[in-house]
Amino acid sequence: MDRKNPFDGGGKQTTIADVTDRIDRVIKTSSLKKGDTGKSHIYIDGHDLTLTSAQIQKGSGWFTTLYYDAFGKMLSIDKKDWPVFAEYIADIAEQGDLDETNAVMAADMLLEQLCKGSDITEDKSVLLDGENCSFFVKHRPHEELFYVVPASAVGAMLKDEICVQATLEDVSQAMTARGYKREKTQGVKVHGQNVWCWWFIPEKIHNQNPSIEGEDYED
Repeated sequence: MDRKNPFDGGGKQTTIADVTDRIDRVIKTSSLKKGDTGKSHIYIDGHDLTLTSAQIQKGSGWFTTLYYDAFGKMLSIDKKDWPVFAEYIADIAEQGDLDETNAVMAADMLLEQLCKGSDITEDKSVLLDGENCSFFVKHRPHEELFYVVPASAVGAMLKDEICVQATLEDVSQAMTARGYKREKTQGVKVHGQNVWCWWFIPEKIHNQNPSIEGEDYED
């Protein structure tokens, strides 16, 4: 193969201005976990160069590494130019959905599976069945309706029926970020016992499966 000597006659180095002109779009996605930063997906010539907000704040180093991985070209960015580029990226960014991580995919699959295999009841004693509970149970603290499911039942379903590797904690956070349930695991008193449950938003359950119960869920 005939290769041109890169030092023969010099060559024009790619600049940040060249790169900026080639940006197709930028998608900003929210973080899944509290304390994590969002991400900016910078699309250049069909490549997705993804930076967290924390990486952007630290300077151009990670971006130039991603650029080299994608295009095999070194990119030199003047320190004073990086803040201008970072603010330009933020200005043109479109708001996107959560990143399709394993936890997010597992959360969607888990909700679908729960809605297929569970009925709705007022009988809170079924919560004592733990991982064998197959019901959404109506719970109305302070007159606000939730459908609660034992955390152990959700964990068993994730382990046995969802073929996506993700921790229960990450799936819980993904479901909260999706708006499927309240944050964290919370207790429900049943005959003096405290059963730790996930508190689901009724509207989300009925949107997933409108036929899950014949009666109006707000009754």
